[in-house]
Amino acid sequence: MRRALAVLVALQLLAVGAWLLLRSGPPGHPDFAFERADGAVARLSDRRGEALVVHLWATWCDPCVRELPGLLAYAREGRAPVLAVSLDDDWAKVRSFLSEGVPPAVVRARDDDVAARFGVPGLPATIVVGPDGAVRERRVGAIDWGSPEARARVEAALRQ
Repeated sequence: MRRALAVLVALQLLAVGAWLLLRSGPPGHPDFAFERADGAVARLSDRRGEALVVHLWATWCDPCVRELPGLLAYAREGRAPVLAVSLDDDWAKVRSFLSEGVPPAVVRARDDDVAARFGVPGLPATIVVGPDGAVRERRVGAIDWGSPEARARVEAALRQ
């Protein structure tokens, strides 16, 4: 009886592990679901074939709040595709924070473990994802998006 129970538990652990692996994408290629302000849901993997900047932030994060206007200005310039992924619990907080409306670059994570999938311990975090979905660069902490050096570093990672 113990042996049968041990086998059953082992099979369940394998099934959960396989589910988690499939849910997060292949190693080095994190995937997650996000929602646009209009309610449309997509996945990062839907953007394969395109290098982009994934920026994790939240309204409760002071460095994020200070950095976000610069990031959104960078996104409006069209120098690189940007997904500014809010980790807030709901759109109400994000909409309240962005009182002039939600720009197209801003989306909200639908998965709770997005930061963990990218291996970042804190916010804000900027991740450059290559066309193949692989992480090219990862930076935790605020970036001065007006700095030519910072922009050059991000754009070089996009071209890798």
